[in-house]
Amino acid sequence: MSTPANEIYGLLSGDDDVRLCKDIPESACRHLPRNFLIHLVALAATKTGDLLASPKLVLPWLLHAAGVPAAFSAWLVPIRESGSMAPQMLVAHWIRKAPRRKNYWVFGSLVQALALLGIWAAVAGLPPLAAGFSCLGLMLVFSLARGLCSVAVKDVMGKTVSRQRRGRVSGDAASLAGLTACGLAFALILGVIDQAAAGLLLLAAAALWLLGALLYMGVVESPGATEGGVSAWQHAWAAMGRLRRDEVLRRFVLTRALLLGTALSAPFYVALAAEAGGAVSGFGGLLLAQGAADFLSGPVWGRMADRSSRRVMLLCAALATALGLVVVICASAQVQGLVGMLVYALAYGLLSVIHAGVRLARKTYVIDAAGADDRADYVAVSNTATGLLLLPGGALGSAAAILGPQYAVLMFALGTAAAMIVGRRLPEVED
Repeated sequence: MSTPANEIYGLLSGDDDVRLCKDIPESACRHLPRNFLIHLVALAATKTGDLLASPKLVLPWLLHAAGVPAAFSAWLVPIRESGSMAPQMLVAHWIRKAPRRKNYWVFGSLVQALALLGIWAAVAGLPPLAAGFSCLGLMLVFSLARGLCSVAVKDVMGKTVSRQRRGRVSGDAASLAGLTACGLAFALILGVIDQAAAGLLLLAAAALWLLGALLYMGVVESPGATEGGVSAWQHAWAAMGRLRRDEVLRRFVLTRALLLGTALSAPFYVALAAEAGGAVSGFGGLLLAQGAADFLSGPVWGRMADRSSRRVMLLCAALATALGLVVVICASAQVQGLVGMLVYALAYGLLSVIHAGVRLARKTYVIDAAGADDRADYVAVSNTATGLLLLPGGALGSAAAILGPQYAVLMFALGTAAAMIVGRRLPEVED
């Protein structure tokens, strides 16, 4: 039956037969076009919100403009990432008790919207020190809700979107988000939007999470497995035992942890750009670099991840290592002025491209590698273990940065080099 949803899905996915399904229940096949499109638009909205409220760029810029000490900005990325990942074993247990899990994603998106509204109010109305502590507390709330959404969306997508189409959903959504961010960046650079009023970007981000929540309510989801009556703590302890028993999961977690350098090193790239001096390190220019990276790379990474998410992780690890070494060489040579500004701006954009590939590849790999009934547990084990490793990694980066931003970049480049070695022994996920 030809419907607008079927036609759009066929155009975006390249499928002549919209009922061509892999690794999802038969009952979900006839709703595949609808679910594909809802995931695409809802994720594009929240990914755009992620860019507009980026803890690597936007939030530090706003805190600096409000006079908040820089020490608060240094903890935004570690808190957001570890807070969203470390508790996910407990989150997965609660999600598993519900036959349908999409409402967890809806609830988590609403909480993230409220947290962003709170951050905006704190920056706008509180003294600098109080605003800093309030923002860190609200970022923790935001990250916990983000973790809830992370487990839920992977489980729901695994039941409602066919294999070899999941990477494309995330990739196309990232591309749409990047295009929107590019438009806003141009408006900032050209003065259409006053940079003094850029805090309104947080309000726009909150509105996008609300939109995503409303759209996601329309996903048609079949009931999932709910077996297991032990307590959440017993469930978490038993599930973490997978790390001992499952060599593939253990190697994936280690590879993913080593690839965290593509996220944790971003503030140090910005610091080097600032040291080079000039307008190119300004908010609008860096937002443009990040948005352009997501727009151009999202669909490419998505399609590559659908063919082999393992190879994408290895490629990104190699690129991150090479980029980090080039940046360290430039910093050691004290490249300054216009050349330095262009080098670091380009490096920040390339790092954003690489990080987008890392995120898409590891999400696609863990969804495809897990079985349908225990996908939420599999995702949560990897996220919890990675989250526990993230804070020490962030602390090491901060310690290395005492010597200079280039030393932190070097440390994370060595980490991504190690990820290439560990990740080579990950198996390919068979179709």
